[in-house]
Amino acid sequence: MKEFSGSGASYYDHYDQGVEGDLAFYVEEAMSCGSPVLELGCGTGRILLPLAEAGLQVVGLDCSADMLHIARNKIDAAPQEVQERITLLEDRMESFQLEQKFKAVLIPHRAFMHLLEPPLQAAALRNIHSHLEPGGHLVFNIVTPAVEEIAANTGQTAGLMQISDPFINPDTGNQVMTWTSRRYDPVRQHVEQYYLFDEIDAYGDLVRRAYTPLYARYTHRYEMQHLLNLCGFRTVALYGDFTRRAFRNEYHEQIWVVTPATTTS
Repeated sequence: MKEFSGSGASYYDHYDQGVEGDLAFYVEEAMSCGSPVLELGCGTGRILLPLAEAGLQVVGLDCSADMLHIARNKIDAAPQEVQERITLLEDRMESFQLEQKFKAVLIPHRAFMHLLEPPLQAAALRNIHSHLEPGGHLVFNIVTPAVEEIAANTGQTAGLMQISDPFINPDTGNQVMTWTSRRYDPVRQHVEQYYLFDEIDAYGDLVRRAYTPLYARYTHRYEMQHLLNLCGFRTVALYGDFTRRAFRNEYHEQIWVVTPATTTS
């Protein structure tokens, strides 16, 4: 079962609005670098479209055909000049090959965490390095769960479905009840999440059900720093939130701005 494919992809925008402040932050970072911009893990275009609306030439890449289909529908509804600034590609961030370099590469909303093993993370970073112009910026955010969160969702008691925030499907007017589960593997630093969406009509009848998994790997702050260094990057900034507050141990969001320091093999 693929992540946020099929029916699960259609609910994504209604359920997940990103991290507070991330949209404005990524647009500002991209504007400071200029065109062209590459967004990896662009999904349904939540950040991609505002980048193009701000006047940037942007390439959006994602490995989910269903998410890209939703993004394409949004782009088709945009003004012609915005459409002309956007290119969509289906590919993976660790293996894509493009015949151009970028002034900025963005990986918003923790999409880097979908690389589940360190060799894949390194492959992606080296690939990004080769696609950045000299002085270009890679900007991405990841999250490290609190120790208490990991402990509470590890072992035999983990993985139980819990009710989450319901929402209204604007296409149908129906309420969608959301159930989630989470299980951590602290040795591999993996987290498995599952989402169950139950769409209920005005009579209380279940009219649609979608089930989607989400797999991620969390990376600790100095582990991430070491990986970036190994892959030829130096750190420009590390923030703890999207107001640009400096990272501290009590902040679990890591927002990295890095630039190529050397060539990589």
